[in-house]
Amino acid sequence: MQVPISDELRSIADQIEKENFSETDWADREACDMFQTRSFCGGYDADEHAFLFSWYASDGNEYYFALSREDVRVIASGDHIHIVGRLADA
Repeated sequence: MQVPISDELRSIADQIEKENFSETDWADREACDMFQTRSFCGGYDADEHAFLFSWYASDGNEYYFALSREDVRVIASGDHIHIVGRLADA
């Protein structure tokens, strides 16, 4: 499922960029629910070296996806990238 680059997701990316943390700093603050909005919940995962999110689509399904630090930079800059979410196990 294609995850939309919405204002909501862009706002999360902006928050991440404003922190300007190193990977070590993010790992020290690792939390799976650091960022919570109406449609997204996630945070940094040190094992994956990425931000892992759940996206709650309008169809009621939950999808998982990961964003690298570079993906976050691209989204925060206003550019679009292709993000594919996988359906959460029922």
